[in-house]
Amino acid sequence: MKAKFLICGLFVMLAAGCAGNKEMLTTSINEAEGMHRAAQAEGIQSAATVQGEKDLASAKQLSEEGKDNAALDAAEHSRLLYRLAFAEKDAKDAALADSTASKELQGDQESQKLYQTILDNETQDKEAAQ
Repeated sequence: MKAKFLICGLFVMLAAGCAGNKEMLTTSINEAEGMHRAAQAEGIQSAATVQGEKDLASAKQLSEEGKDNAALDAAEHSRLLYRLAFAEKDAKDAALADSTASKELQGDQESQKLYQTILDNETQDKEAAQ
């Protein structure tokens, strides 16, 4: 999947030419910066965000040096890492919600058993009284 994405990206760069390449680089860096800010706002701190931050800094440095192709690769890698970080956070949040729902369900089942026992005892007491 990553290889396909890079190949498609390279094809687009070749078709667009140098001017388009610079615009794509600027867009990619801006998107990576936005994702970085969003990750910080969400409090996401993981290996993916750390590496994404490094790749973003590398992309900026390579862009300043005029190495646009390498800068674009670094910026795109940074974006992918931030996407990974958001997906990991979503997965953790879903697992926590699932765990919470499971505990609530288990508590409901225990309450149901308790109520059934009370009902059975009252029924037996009424039958014994008759």
